[in-house]
Amino acid sequence: MSAILQAEEFSFLRGKEVIQICFGLYQIQLRLHEKICISWTHHFDHRGRGTISADMTENPTRDTTLLSLLGQTVERVVTSTDNALILQFSNNEILTIFVSGGPYDSVSITAPGKNIYA
Repeated sequence: MSAILQAEEFSFLRGKEVIQICFGLYQIQLRLHEKICISWTHHFDHRGRGTISADMTENPTRDTTLLSLLGQTVERVVTSTDNALILQFSNNEILTIFVSGGPYDSVSITAPGKNIYA
């Protein structure tokens, strides 16, 4: 598991509402209430109303289901041994964001007083 993900405590994400989802050419940002931003540039899975698995080198905006997360709150946050941050939302959908393990950061989480890069 990524040492960064393993060392961090993510309870500050629980109860936060998704207020905006931003799509860039090589990045997706999930913006939460209270100025929290989770961004990633690598592979992710979204499970709920169907399953979408995408890599940012593909075009994940074409068939995205991520918009169903708007207005939902983060209910549970866990890290996994396969270098992933897993978020479960109030509508029971699950977003798994994988850390690339390469030379560059592939996941960042910014919040007041916190900057986490993995």
